[in-house]
Amino acid sequence: MTYLNNKTMVSKNHILFTLLFTLTGILYGQERKFDNFSFGFQLVQFHNEFGLGVHFLSPEYKNIRINLKTNCNWLDHSDEYDRQTWSAFFNAQLGMNYSRSITRRINLYSEGGMVGLFPNSIFSDESNNIGGYGVFGFEFFFTENTTRNPSYFIELGGIGTGAVADKVSSKPIYLNGFSIAVGFRF
Repeated sequence: MTYLNNKTMVSKNHILFTLLFTLTGILYGQERKFDNFSFGFQLVQFHNEFGLGVHFLSPEYKNIRINLKTNCNWLDHSDEYDRQTWSAFFNAQLGMNYSRSITRRINLYSEGGMVGLFPNSIFSDESNNIGGYGVFGFEFFFTENTTRNPSYFIELGGIGTGAVADKVSSKPIYLNGFSIAVGFRF
């Protein structure tokens, strides 16, 4: 038992219950609703390949959204004359996004799913390749308004397809390893 002001006797369980109830109320009050589709664009770096892309997010159902992304990346490699060149290739990602609000202006999320790779015939004999990806992300909103609120985001994670540029003399892997994405979402 604890005494407050030598007059009121309060149990530790009562104080703990009050603190947990207050914390639950604060976190519940910070929930964000994503009832509409979202879209945006991103700058990405998968392994050593820089890229640009767009994405579409479905409306939310129990903190889960479906995310469809497509990117154009460039592989830095040597050509047949041993000169450095960049060759474009495309990839598409389909994943599930689980998001929770930290504050009215910041969301924390995780996402994972499949990636489809469409290589360039300049550096690969493959017509396509399938792999997976996973990221953790932070989303920063401009205002506390929950509807039509644009945001910036950053995602860190990994991607893997097992792709090899088999027409390049050094046969480098690509679209494998650490991934980072930053972008803007509406």
